[in-house]
Amino acid sequence: MDGISTWALGVSCCAVMVGIAELIITDTGMEKTVRLVLGGVMLCAVLLPLGDVMNEVRLELPVVSSETKAQLDAGLENAEIDYLKDGIGELVRNVLRENGINAGEVNINMDIGADKCINIITAEIILPRESAGRTGEVSSLLRERLGIGCRTVIG
Repeated sequence: MDGISTWALGVSCCAVMVGIAELIITDTGMEKTVRLVLGGVMLCAVLLPLGDVMNEVRLELPVVSSETKAQLDAGLENAEIDYLKDGIGELVRNVLRENGINAGEVNINMDIGADKCINIITAEIILPRESAGRTGEVSSLLRERLGIGCRTVIG
């Protein structure tokens, strides 16, 4: 707070001095040049102390080790995979629901390849016993509509 008071006092004093200088230099041929210089002085009076404040407020961020960075990257990859598994599982449920099939549980098997591409391996669909006769329909439906291989289990 003390720094702000000092800054405001400095800007005010500079403004008063610039104002007096403009009153003194009214009828000279260099009035525009003098006003430009005095405007620059005012600008410096306003901005230079802010630069000092910014140097004092400089944030010191901790250095992250390569091991910590690798752990964070792995955690993000796992979170991405989980998010995608949930989304694809919901998509599979919706496709089955549209065709009157109630899926009990949907497990999506996927991984991230060395090229950082996500590979959907298979979908495991656990059907209730009353849908036991529709396992072939589920497999063909998911292959046709989503291009996903499927393994159907009766639970």
